[in-house]
Amino acid sequence: LIDFDPQGNATTGILKYRLDEDAKTIYELLCGLAKAEECIIRDVAEGVDLIPAGISLSGAEVELLELESVETKTQLDMLKKMGCDVAQGYYFSRPLSAAEFENRIIQESLGRKKN
Repeated sequence: LIDFDPQGNATTGILKYRLDEDAKTIYELLCGLAKAEECIIRDVAEGVDLIPAGISLSGAEVELLELESVETKTQLDMLKKMGCDVAQGYYFSRPLSAAEFENRIIQESLGRKKN
């Protein structure tokens, strides 16, 4: 069961499960802050594993729209499907100094991408 309700109703209401403060939630999974295995709470009820939600999920949409740390085309494609329109990370460029950034913007605006 994956709880996508920011109020955590499936987590706290239906299953009567109280989250530990350090528990990883669907929010951390969606933002790439945790792996699925870190988020899964095993056997919260007979035959039910849970990836819980928490109040932090209410801000996830805003954060996902401006996601950082895109490193692969697969990540970028997934984010586009989710409606993300702003992203940054090593997929696009290594970190640049201000002068390198300025030069790159000028070159790209002139249509001549310089590596």
